[in-house]
Parts: sequence; structure tokens; C-alpha cells
Amino acid sequence: MKFEYAYSPTLHPYKKIVIGIRGYNYDSEDKFLSIDVGVHLHGKSKKIPLVFKTHFVLTDPGLIEDFRTENMKAINSHIKRFMAVAFPYIREAIQKITSYTLSEVKLPVIDCSQLNLDSEIVLKRRD
Repeated sequence: MKFEYAYSPTLHPYKKIVIGIRGYNYDSEDKFLSIDVGVHLHGKSKKIPLVFKTHFVLTDPGLIEDFRTENMKAINSHIKRFMAVAFPYIREAIQKITSYTLSEVKLPVIDCSQLNLDSEIVLKRRD
């Protein structure tokens, strides 16, 4: 996990939070899949990037074949399912990381099964 975070009273509250897949890497030898998830906290004057890397070991022959052959339609479908599993942990980590400042971020429960390489989730603050 890599993140940069700096407290500034001018950043709070966040106006927008953007969650998206930054990419993935599949190691066919080890059947190891990693997915990079970016969460950007948009404040009044600055964007704070948080990057999370999730890891999965693939054992299902169908999954392995889809990633080996780079079947993008199937890969996007699989990533949706992996994100549904991984996002609760990312959500908890964001709250824990930001809880040490006055700008704690408590993300709502989000159905991340819609998140894939071609889409992102944007949360906007209502004024």
C-alpha cells in the first residue's frame, strides 16, 4: 500500500471522492493476480491520492484461461467480482488512515461489483 496524506484545514470537507481501477497484473507462472485500486480525495485545493494493491491467487481453470488469453470482456467481469470482495477492506483502511486527522473519511457501503477497468465510482458531496 502506498499513500500520501497531508492535513490542511483548507482541504476539508472533501468535495468529491473518486474510486477506480488503475490497472492489474497477472503472473501466469504463479497464477497470481494483483489489482491496483486508486482512491482520490478531492478537497478545496488539492487531490489526495491513495493507492491500494489487492492480491489474489487464481485456481479456477476458467479464470486462469481468461487472464492468460487476455480476454478483456471476461477480465472486466472477473475484476468486478474481485472488487466486491476487496472493497470492504479498502473502505476500512481509508477510514483508519484518515481517522488520525480532523477529516476522517467514512465511505458508505458501495456496490463495487460495478467497478472495472472501464469505469469509476464518483461520490460527490451535496451542498
